[in-house]
Amino acid sequence: MDRADIRVLQAAVNAQSRNYPAALKCLTEVLADPAHPELRMNASLHFSELSLLLLDKYERPSVSAAFRSEPTAMPFLKNLAHGNTCLFRLRPLMAWLEER
Repeated sequence: MDRADIRVLQAAVNAQSRNYPAALKCLTEVLADPAHPELRMNASLHFSELSLLLLDKYERPSVSAAFRSEPTAMPFLKNLAHGNTCLFRLRPLMAWLEER
């Protein structure tokens, strides 16, 4: 197992324990790593699950704070929000997320 594999596992554990900033940092590192395309599918699924929490009014404050603290995650979130995915529902929140 190399570092990128471990980062995906750390992200899953961090997300489950509601440590969203750490989870997002791990996932963004893996998604941005061109050396590990084989991990993008798993990292993308975890990233999407984390992004979906922005639609939960109770989780939104902590998840949005995590996204704001990790600016490298925003391009991935924009792709999901403006793509043909269930995350299109995030489009109205994008300006709000980017302004802070």
